[in-house]
Amino acid sequence: MKLIKITILLLSISCTSEKIKEETKLYTNGKIREKYTTKNDIIHGNYQQFYPTGELMSKKTFVNGKEEGKSTSFYETGELKEVQYFKEGKIHGGDTVYYKNGIKRYTSFFSNNLKDGKFQRWSETDSLEFESIYKLDSLIEVINYTKPE
Repeated sequence: MKLIKITILLLSISCTSEKIKEETKLYTNGKIREKYTTKNDIIHGNYQQFYPTGELMSKKTFVNGKEEGKSTSFYETGELKEVQYFKEGKIHGGDTVYYKNGIKRYTSFFSNNLKDGKFQRWSETDSLEFESIYKLDSLIEVINYTKPE
């Protein structure tokens, strides 16, 4: 009886073994283009993308092939470009885009890939130009609009 239990346990362990692999893709100039982890040949874990110059372009997290959590993008010169949040591969939560000078360009909120909440847009000099409310990707109300200079 003990032999049968041990055999079943060993079989169940061997059936659930996962194949984890670190992947690196290169540009023709030899610089890293992408670095990521796969689990059973599906992107899972940290993912980084780089410009041909070697500067970090974006960093994300994947769970079983779908983006999950915070995703951050950068300009080639290193400044923060965009921060988004994902849930099961869909934009879910805040999305903020920045000008190169660090000032917010716009903010919006999403629910399962649909704009859902306040959307705001600023000028490069940090004055609010536009503000509106969305519900499930439909514009509900324009709160503020300032004609761009």
